[in-house]
Amino acid sequence: MSSSPRESTPDATQVVGPVVQRLMARRLGVAGITLALAFALALVEWALVELDGATHATMLLGPLLSAPVLLALGMRGVRRAFGDPVRPWMSLASASVWIPWAFGVWLLTWRSLRGLAVSGGPGWGWLLLLTWGVLGFRLLRDTARVAEVQRLAATMVLPSPEEVARGQ
Repeated sequence: MSSSPRESTPDATQVVGPVVQRLMARRLGVAGITLALAFALALVEWALVELDGATHATMLLGPLLSAPVLLALGMRGVRRAFGDPVRPWMSLASASVWIPWAFGVWLLTWRSLRGLAVSGGPGWGWLLLLTWGVLGFRLLRDTARVAEVQRLAATMVLPSPEEVARGQ
């Protein structure tokens, strides 16, 4: 007795869920490296360079606040890919997405580009400021990639127009 093609077709979440999980793990791994480097560099700069307290606080708290937000966004995408309903923490994660974006923009523009513009000239300070710029750019790129995988997951588990028409 053979089964019909409809019965043997796996659910979209069974196929999409593991793929999205692997994609998200890669994206979060890269973002985690970027944030770890930013935090380590902030600690070194805190110990060696005299800056105002707000700048040090932003450099130290930025990675510590961005990491759990990106992790929550990743978990939201994976949970939705497996077909889980929207939970309150998922909405909070989506509402907090501005934290890694704002930190990345701050690193790239204020800490790096502005620092290069007002610094005295080439030297070790420029290398440090360029490093902050690269880390800010990478954080923006990594955040965008996590958001892209989340959108991909949401799109892939949506029912097709044929399924909607059949009422499934």
